[in-house]
Amino acid sequence: MKTLWEEMSQKVEKQQVLTDTLIMEMTQRQYRSRFNKISLYEGTGTVICYLMALALIIQVGKFDTWYLTLMAVFTAGYLFVMPFLVMRSIFKIQKLDIAKDHYKDTLVQFTKAKRRLLFNQRLAIPFNFLLVFMIVPVFDKLFNGDDMIAEMIAGTGEETSLWFILTIIVTVVFMILVSRWGYRHYKRITSSAENLLKELDR
Repeated sequence: MKTLWEEMSQKVEKQQVLTDTLIMEMTQRQYRSRFNKISLYEGTGTVICYLMALALIIQVGKFDTWYLTLMAVFTAGYLFVMPFLVMRSIFKIQKLDIAKDHYKDTLVQFTKAKRRLLFNQRLAIPFNFLLVFMIVPVFDKLFNGDDMIAEMIAGTGEETSLWFILTIIVTVVFMILVSRWGYRHYKRITSSAENLLKELDR
């Protein structure tokens, strides 16, 4: 009877271990899937940003004034650095190994990764607005050969000034809407992932 009881206990323990393992694996898959969409979007955006930055670097000789050169360098640098920071923070939070560490340690790691990800998103917002004012004259020079800043200062480019102002207004309004939507989307996804982790402690 004792032997039978021990065998049954072992079977129950094995079954429990198997169940816990399956729950962990399923939770891990669900957790990582939360970030699949933003990884795809941000990855695509990163490739586009890198191609734009590369185009600026290759054609930096076209910028014949110090201010356009400075704007081009800032734009290229930003297009390289900010997507890298965002993708790195997404990668760190997505690749968190739930089964590897204790629940509390996992939650601490997640909280740190979440803060870093949301901080990078907040950091990008003001720089994106600065980028608008840099990128319009830079790409106008690159594609049209015009120095809109010199034209506006000299007062010879009324049409250019109007086009620049309208472009800035439309872009800023668009960026405000996109930035608000994007940040809320990131907060919703990270909150959903956090709730999934907290369910493990129930």
